[in-house]
Amino acid sequence: MNPIKGLESWETCTKCKIGSWAYKHVYGRGVLPCDLFFVGESAGRAEDAIGEAFVGPAGRLLEKALVDVPGKKFFGNLLMCRPCDAAGGPNRAPLHEEVSNCQPRLVETLRLSKPQGLILLGRVPALFWKSLFGTEVWNGPLLEAAHPAALLRRGGTSAEGWDAYKKVFETFAKETLRG
Repeated sequence: MNPIKGLESWETCTKCKIGSWAYKHVYGRGVLPCDLFFVGESAGRAEDAIGEAFVGPAGRLLEKALVDVPGKKFFGNLLMCRPCDAAGGPNRAPLHEEVSNCQPRLVETLRLSKPQGLILLGRVPALFWKSLFGTEVWNGPLLEAAHPAALLRRGGTSAEGWDAYKKVFETFAKETLRG
């Protein structure tokens, strides 16, 4: 379900074949307008089933990492559909065409969000952001951080680097948020 007024036209998007077999179009999750806008790669299996971003294991780990981070947060993805090669198939990396097709939706979500800081979670969002979005879309404070799934694969909250991972977000928020 679309939680964002002004993005109704995306509810039945089939610009990509993944949109035609998505269980749910995942617009995001959180508070709008927000202070911090988090951008991941794409919806996963849990997100596709529920229709909200970052609700699976990686999202739960991210929430733990953000427990001491102030401000209103919004979580979105480059793609609002789960990239796979068949309905219910395994996840795969997003294709350039898919991210390009979804770009206007993400740009409009960012515009409606009015964040003070943007956080790109993982290598894929960082690469696509530089090639497709750039400073024309966002020239405010930007943080490139590891995706929580990477930390989850190394042990989650018991992984080496867990405290440093949390501190990255705390420091960014402290330096970025006004008032």
